[in-house]
Amino acid sequence: YGQLLGYIFLITAVAVLVMNFNHNAKRLDTELDWSFLALKSGFGITQKWVVHHGYHNNLNVLLVGLMNTIVVSILSIVASSVIGAIIAMGATARNIVLQKTAAVYVNIFRNVPLLIQILFWYNLCVTKLPTVKHTATLFSIAVNNRGIYLPTIQHHEMVYALFVGGTILHLLLLRIFQYRKVASTTIARYNMLPLASLTTALIALVFIVISWLQGALTPPVIGRFNVSGFHIYPEFIALFFGLTFYTAAYNAESIRGAILAVPAGQQEAAESLSLNPWQSFVTVILPQSIPGFIPPLTSHYVNLAKNSSLGLSVGYPEVFAIFAGTVLNQTGRATEIIAIIMLVYLVLSAVIIASMNWFNRKQSHWAGGQVQ
Repeated sequence: YGQLLGYIFLITAVAVLVMNFNHNAKRLDTELDWSFLALKSGFGITQKWVVHHGYHNNLNVLLVGLMNTIVVSILSIVASSVIGAIIAMGATARNIVLQKTAAVYVNIFRNVPLLIQILFWYNLCVTKLPTVKHTATLFSIAVNNRGIYLPTIQHHEMVYALFVGGTILHLLLLRIFQYRKVASTTIARYNMLPLASLTTALIALVFIVISWLQGALTPPVIGRFNVSGFHIYPEFIALFFGLTFYTAAYNAESIRGAILAVPAGQQEAAESLSLNPWQSFVTVILPQSIPGFIPPLTSHYVNLAKNSSLGLSVGYPEVFAIFAGTVLNQTGRATEIIAIIMLVYLVLSAVIIASMNWFNRKQSHWAGGQVQ
């Protein structure tokens, strides 16, 4: 009966909202109209992963903003996970200095509002970095108060071949080292995060070096008034740093709690097998703590994706800023645009949740055959 009443209440609420919308639409002599998506936007966007000019339509603006949101969200999720894991390991270490350092980090970045952190990083990038005239360079990377300039790719076919080859090599290494002998016990290496991170970093380094030696990467050219190269804008840097360090503090606490929830006897059992502290952490403690921190990390990742809308405060062209901001001001189609934005964030959150649920099921399956 409870579920039936719940469904009845939900259907009634939706019906009331629909009737209220229809009544107000008739009273104001307006109706839903999606034709504005095909109209020319009339403005350009500087930071974009999809080609856009003023003659492109508003649907393309939505795609540009969505791609900007997805890129900064994915990069921040990966970076915040790595930083959070490092902070959590420091917080659970036996070294008092590492413990206090981790506690200071968490207390600072978790208690300062995210908007303030984003504005802090933005003003730091804009006001404290050198001007274009005094652009600083380091390993073919140029930095000034207009952002970071990376080498551009020239020979795309070779870069694609290196990328595919590096990916295949990475997968082969993971497969080869899937199992290893530890104290006469075969332990399934489903907890391959340290090895995966190391091999990925090495493959990426080799990839960059080969590309540079073969002339596929062209370093930035510093001119009198500007710098040419792959441009990372200060708005992106500020939003990325803000989201990353803020979310990493929450990730660290979730991972730390899951690590401390593992029974102390597991550590003693690992030591009895003559495992060193790193081996015991990677092969015993971490695998058992993964089910404990996946659910809270899922919530943190969803919040990170939604918090990317704060890029509006520094002018980063994410989907909310340019679609629910500029396009809404030009077209006035508030109902349609807000509905699209709500759907975008709903789908984005659903994808993150589904991905984490898939990983949770996979790690549970791998954990079932951990010790053979």
